[in-house]
Amino acid sequence: MFISLKDNPEFNKLLNMSSGEKKSNEFELRVFPEYGIAMESNWSGGTKYWYTLIDMVTNKVLPIPENGNIGQPSTPELKSLPLNFCLVETLVFCGKKMAARIYMNQDNITKLIPENKIELTEEEGTYLKEYRSLKSSYRIKNERLLNQLKAKKMIAGNNSVTISGKNWGR
Repeated sequence: MFISLKDNPEFNKLLNMSSGEKKSNEFELRVFPEYGIAMESNWSGGTKYWYTLIDMVTNKVLPIPENGNIGQPSTPELKSLPLNFCLVETLVFCGKKMAARIYMNQDNITKLIPENKIELTEEEGTYLKEYRSLKSSYRIKNERLLNQLKAKKMIAGNNSVTISGKNWGR
């Protein structure tokens, strides 16, 4: 789920506490995966990840040191994420800052995510799912549906998918 930082200051606070390069306008919120995460933090082919573990109750921050290269510590793995903790992943991909990811326990997420109250017809929902899954040059233009989705703020004036549009149906 993608979330706007300007509308959600509690997430902005978490990102500001984290280490690494950050994009400033949005991030992706994910449930911590059952299989865990290998927190490899080194430069590889123009890409680098940074990881920060944050206790959301005490605001204690634990940055994960750079690892994985020769002469550095081995890559730490986080098998589970306790309640009231989050893992912030920031990255540069091929030299470009990407949206950060915040991983949380499912119980923490349900308390924090904004509710999406926008109703779409079945036709609008199907079109939106197809539209957001394709690159702009491959999208089928249906002006009527595009205008309906723009009116519901699922698609922006420049035909890009808005944050609400990215999150609808997830």
